[in-house]
Parts: sequence; structure tokens; C-alpha cells
Amino acid sequence: MHSKIRNLIIVLVLALLSLMPFLHLDSFYTKGEPREALVPQAMLETGNWILPQRYGDTFATKPPFMHWFSALISLPSGEVTEWSARFPVALSGFGIILMSFIFFTNRIGSKRSLLAALILLTSFEMHRTSMEARVDMPLTFFMVAAFFLLYKRFEKGLKGYNIGIILSLSAAFLIKGPVGIVLPLGIYGLFLLMKGFRFWRVVGEGMKFAILSTIIPALWYFAAYQVGGQNFIDTVYTENFARMTGSEDTGHKGPVYANIIHLLMGFVPWSLLLVFSLFNVKKAWVGDGRAFYKSLADKFNCLPNVMQYIWIAALTIVIFYTIPSSKRSVYLLPSYPFFAILLAQWFGYLIDNRKRVVTVVSYFLSILVLLVLTLSLLTGTGLISLTEIAAALRIDAETSFHIGLLEDLFRSHHFTGYLFTLIALLSCVAVFFFHRIRDYRSMFYAAIAVMFSLNLYLDGYVLPVIKNSMSLKNFALQTSQLANGSTLYMPSSDNPRYYVINYYLHNGLRSFEAEQPESGYVYVGDKVFEEFETKTKDQYQLKVISSTPNKYNDVRQVVHFVHFEKIKE
Repeated sequence: MHSKIRNLIIVLVLALLSLMPFLHLDSFYTKGEPREALVPQAMLETGNWILPQRYGDTFATKPPFMHWFSALISLPSGEVTEWSARFPVALSGFGIILMSFIFFTNRIGSKRSLLAALILLTSFEMHRTSMEARVDMPLTFFMVAAFFLLYKRFEKGLKGYNIGIILSLSAAFLIKGPVGIVLPLGIYGLFLLMKGFRFWRVVGEGMKFAILSTIIPALWYFAAYQVGGQNFIDTVYTENFARMTGSEDTGHKGPVYANIIHLLMGFVPWSLLLVFSLFNVKKAWVGDGRAFYKSLADKFNCLPNVMQYIWIAALTIVIFYTIPSSKRSVYLLPSYPFFAILLAQWFGYLIDNRKRVVTVVSYFLSILVLLVLTLSLLTGTGLISLTEIAAALRIDAETSFHIGLLEDLFRSHHFTGYLFTLIALLSCVAVFFFHRIRDYRSMFYAAIAVMFSLNLYLDGYVLPVIKNSMSLKNFALQTSQLANGSTLYMPSSDNPRYYVINYYLHNGLRSFEAEQPESGYVYVGDKVFEEFETKTKDQYQLKVISSTPNKYNDVRQVVHFVHFEKIKE
């Protein structure tokens, strides 16, 4: 079998096994996922596919392309599930890995491209974001598709691939706004200028694609304005302009260097090898700074066109996202395929020339995973108690609670736990075996297999127990039964909002203050319960019917389910 076909099959199989099987296991337990899932849910239940309301009287803050996809695949069952909300995201992550492998294989080579694809697949941020119902991964898919198609257009002398570019940019715009067009075309234009194209030709090239790619999104924006009016315009301004300029507090603020930290954390564990290797490679320059930068520029100019494009794209994305005051790790996802191939190039050099560095990191990862597996096996046999260890170490109450859940899990002797443990153990053994026979390239691939098997172990066995314990799903379903068809409310003063509860109530929560009902049930967090009780004591009688057992949930507080009835004069 040809090496390119063999490597393609490896990427396909591993990406499918890593991203697809476990999407349904976790209930929503954070605010972000149900906030997005409420949009397709509202589409199916109301028939409003333009600007549906997702929480009381509020509508989505992002364009609906991903939500349309989720709603469409939910049509056969008639409801949006955790799986159907996450599937478009996992498919996008799968597509990015496959698309990157093919693009780099045709220009750099199959070996390095395979390594880059596996680095992408097993990196923390890429893997985590590919399994959460958020818009960032679908946005990244279409932006990366645009990056690759624009480079193909450069290879063809600025001819061809117009429809694919326009559709990719349009879809990116319809997922998260103008940034889906601005960033790919800006990087493409910068690359063309550096390759000697005339300024006005570059401007014309960019304007052509910008205008054509805006047509389809403009139709939705016009229709959404007809539905949302000024509130919609205010939301567009906040999401696309205030966030960039910092004129309004949109959260997630960070220093200028935050993106470097996000990248290093996002590429864990492979950033460990990068950092460790930098301390084991001699400096390649001497002299003053001016000579160094001139040498760097000369080396850049000697690079093949594709490598120049990769460097420009990777660095420009990171620099661009230092502009907004809001800095989140997911903003950098479009740069990940480019950094992955750069890491693959560097790691290939290390395997050939700095074998000790690769050995140390491969052993470190393998031993760390072995310790985790040994701890779980010893707990399962009853030889050690994780809860007793936690108590001795005076670990905080929330962590101790989750440790207790893990102890129960390990002692339940699930088949899946033993299966994933066996796969991880074999991967670790492979690292030691290939090191023994001095096959360092195979040893590094075995280290990748260790991380792949660790993801299987966590996603398919450990994390569902933790995440489901933090979800308000069961509380929402149980209290809904207690309400027996009554309308359910939340106080608008309560913050953060109950997105998880509202999702599992099929967007059924209504504003208590807005409707001033005669009687019913309301969800109130303990942080605002006293305030709510004081405000309503002259009008309503309150009785707590049920409460969550702890505050380990998305709103970070104990939630009370309260019956209220208006006091009759």
C-alpha cells in the first residue's frame, strides 16, 4: 500500500475513534454548550430559523450556521440532544485534521503531515474543543478551508477555486461574523504583498472575495434585523466591534502575552517537548540584534512558498488576537494546523538529531500515564482509598467530592475501564520497547499512542462521571415533574443564568419579574435567595420544595426550586 494512502487511513481511523464515539455520554454541565444548543432547540420548537429566542426573551449572539446544521440533523428525532448539538463540532474537528493532512501531504510530505495530524488530534485544546457544542470549531474549519483554498489560488496564479473560497468565507461569516472573512483575506493579502504582487492588485483581489462572500450573510443579517430590530444591531456591535476595541466589558480579559500562554497550554503535552528542546539546542546566532534579524529575514526568504505562508498565517493570527481586550484560547484555533506542521518539522529534527530530548519527554508521558492507571487499579482492588488520601492531604471539598466519585467508579469494575486501561498500558510498553531497540521514530509515535489512549480512557470512562455529577440535568427533570405542567420561572436578577436547566426544560423558563404570575415555581440560587425573598415578601408566599445537594454546577451555587403564590388581599 502506498504510504500516502496508508497514512490517510491512519488519520481517518484515529480521528473517528477519538472524536465520535463519546459525544452522547456527557450531560451539559457548563453554560456554554446549552447556550448554543438552545438555539437549534428553539428553531425546531418555534419554527423560527432566523433569530429564535433561546432564554426567555433573549436571542442568540452569533449567526446561526452551526445551529442550522444541528437543527437539521435533529429533525428525524424531533429534538436536539447532546449528540446532535456536538456532532457538527466533532465533524468540524475531524474535517480540520483530515484537510490539514491532505494539504500538507501534497506540499511537504506524508511523514511530516502524518505527524502534524496526530499532534493536532492529541493536543489538549484541539481535542477538547472538538467535543463541545460551541461555534469555535466550525468557524475554524471554514477559516482553515479558506486559508488552504486561497493558497491553492496563489499556486494557480490567482486563478480558480473561486466558488470554494466564497462558500468557505460565507460560512465562516455566518458562524461568528466578519472576522471569518477579514482574517483569511488579510493574511492572504499580506502573503501576496510579500511575494511581490502590486498593492492595488492585492486590494482588488481581496475586495472581490470580500464582496462576493458577504452576499449570503447579508441576506441573513437583513432578515434578522427585521425580527430583532435595534436589539439585534446592539448585539452585532457588542460581539464584533466592542469586543475588538475593548469599549465594553465582554469578559475573558488578559494581558498581551496571554496568547502565548494559551498556545503553550493548548498544545499540551507537545509544548512540553518544545520547551524542553529549546534548553537542549545550542544558540544558532551570535552578534548584535540587527545581524540576527537580518539573518532571520534571509532564512525566511529562502523558505519554500508554502512554508512562508504557514509562518505568516500562524504568527498573524496570534498577533491579530492580541488586539481584542477579550482573550480566549479558542480564538487561536485557526492557527493550530499551521503550528502543528511547524512542530512536526521541529520534532522530526529532534528525532534525528536530539534523541535524548525525545526520549526524556516520551518516558515522562508514559510514566505519568502509568501512575494514573496504577492508581486506578489499586483503588479498584481496594488496596488504597482515594478519599482517605484526599482527607489526609486536606484537599478542598469539591475536589474531594469528585475523588469520591472516581473511587466508586474504579471499584465498579466496568469493562470499558479495563479495555481502555489495557490499550494505554500497551502503548506505554511500546514506548519502552522501541527505546530499547533504538527505534526513536517509532518510540515517539508510541508516545502519541499513549496520549491517544489516555484521551480514550478519559473521554469514554472517567470524565463522564465527573461531568454528569456537575450537571443540573437530573435536577431540572425532577423538578419539572414536581411542577406537573406549571410554568417555570427564573428571576431576571439571578446571574449567571440557568442555561443547563433551561435546555433540559426545552427553553421553558420565563421571567418572573416580567410576567408577575399568580402562582407557580421559580428557580433561585442561594446567592440571591435572600434578596429575592425580601423583594417578594409583601406580594408572595414562598416555600422551598427542593434544592441541589451542593454548588458544584454551572452556576456555582445551590439552586432552590421554590413554590410561590400571590398573597390575596
